[in-house]
Amino acid sequence: MSSRLGEALGGVPLCTLCVVAMCCAVHLAIFLLDTPITMYSIMARNVLYLGEWYRIITAAFVHASMMHIGFNMMSLLAIGGGLESDLGTVAMTMTVWWSVILVGGLYCAGEWLFADVRGGEHAREHLLQQAVGFSGVIFTLAVMEAQRSSEPYRMLMGMVKVPTKLYPWALMIVLQVMMKGEVSFMGHLAGAIVGILHTYGLTAPLLPSKQMLHDMEDWPGISAMAAALPNFKRCPPPPPAGEQHADSDAPSLRTLCKGIVGAIAYALTALWWVISAVLQIFGLYNPDPPPAGGWEAVAQGDVELGSRR
Repeated sequence: MSSRLGEALGGVPLCTLCVVAMCCAVHLAIFLLDTPITMYSIMARNVLYLGEWYRIITAAFVHASMMHIGFNMMSLLAIGGGLESDLGTVAMTMTVWWSVILVGGLYCAGEWLFADVRGGEHAREHLLQQAVGFSGVIFTLAVMEAQRSSEPYRMLMGMVKVPTKLYPWALMIVLQVMMKGEVSFMGHLAGAIVGILHTYGLTAPLLPSKQMLHDMEDWPGISAMAAALPNFKRCPPPPPAGEQHADSDAPSLRTLCKGIVGAIAYALTALWWVISAVLQIFGLYNPDPPPAGGWEAVAQGDVELGSRR
């Protein structure tokens, strides 16, 4: 039994395995010490007004229940393993840590914005809203993995086909409807947006270049780890010398706008797919063929929603 478990864990890429181990260790420590998770959860008021910035980090690795951590870790193993094999362990580690920070920061900014817009008692509700769990970062990784996938469609809840690039967004909406009050919509939305930022290269200034990642693998500690651990995944080779400058350039305003529009388009298109799926199940809607260029063109803003060429 232990040998089979060792073989299974040995096939999990190193960064993904370490994150799973860290989350499980934190959950076990909180259970044994009977520590209130509210001490580590993310809350916009405490972060923005009381300066408890550590909550941005701690909240990602704390989970509310065995079901919560079990679902999140199984999702991480399914998504993170394949993505790390493509990116490499060093790149995956950088991506995960920056995603934890960006998702937590965007969560607080989103709750603060809703509090300011809605005002009154709703403001207090948003500022005091608490969240824990790694699912925000998982949605980041899910969006990145979906963008890299060559599969045209995936099954949503085993009932309806959804374009692969819209799958994380559609799943986010379905989870919010089915588990309202039990999942953090703002946390999941922040994670999906950060995934779009990674996809469009808008976080490139925060991350090492491909050449730097490749060089880091030759550092003594990392090279020794790569030689000793078979589940260490090496980064893809850097681009030719003439193309390396593009990897380190800051994103242009056009790229920034394209990323923002893409995130909005993906969310709106996924929402329509969820609504249309429900209508199809009850026989109330017969969808037209997708527009020329496919739904990817719609999500990227090349084709307006609802239009046909």
